[in-house]
Amino acid sequence: MKKRCLFLGCAFLLGLTAPNQSALAQDRYEQERTEVENLLREYYEACSEGDWERAGTLIAMENPYAEKTLGKWAKECGLERYDIIRTDAYHLETGDCWLVWVEYDMAVEDMEAAIPGATTYVLCKGKNGWEDCTGSESAALEDEVTQVAWTDEYMGRMVDVESRYLEVLENHPELAEWADALADLLKRRRMEEAEQGEADASERYIVQDGDCLWNIAEEKLGRGSDWTILYEENRDAIGHDPNLVRTGTELMITYQ
Repeated sequence: MKKRCLFLGCAFLLGLTAPNQSALAQDRYEQERTEVENLLREYYEACSEGDWERAGTLIAMENPYAEKTLGKWAKECGLERYDIIRTDAYHLETGDCWLVWVEYDMAVEDMEAAIPGATTYVLCKGKNGWEDCTGSESAALEDEVTQVAWTDEYMGRMVDVESRYLEVLENHPELAEWADALADLLKRRRMEEAEQGEADASERYIVQDGDCLWNIAEEKLGRGSDWTILYEENRDAIGHDPNLVRTGTELMITYQ
């Protein structure tokens, strides 16, 4: 049987109760909201341009494969650029962090149509700037992210991106072939790094009734937002719709 599971959500959380403090907090939130949204736009711009040094200085990524997946390895397979459609940031009370939605189209060399996509980040401000803290969050922050991951607004956005993605692949079979080629490339690159000792280990996982990629990634990799990497590694087994995971499917999970 197939299980449909949607991954992400959003919520607005209020600040302090005193009127003057609340106004000051709201001003700070709006400034930071603009800052993190612009920061991720710049990050994707740097990945599009192949400027890996600039990308690395903009945001400290907890996941060492994030930059390679978004930029270096994808460009080897013909990715030209990311065209950002929208960014939205939502304040998380725990840890004073931000949940940021980034929606984009991927332009591919010699392809008329673009591939829709979306990624979510949890950003926290550290001593050296903004950091992707999803892999090292506290239990409270993890709970808050999980709670907002199921709100209707974010689910609706995910469904919309999924619908556009499937429609594009149906109307442009050559893009489906490209996506498969990219998935194969990502597998090879991570296997090469694993052989070189840059990854620790891997295991096979059998999908259980009620599983979805978000939950599997959260349990096995420590962060639900790594479902995209899990999907790319197992695209052949899952198929073109990451929201449909067949019970009994065997997945390969690579640990970092």
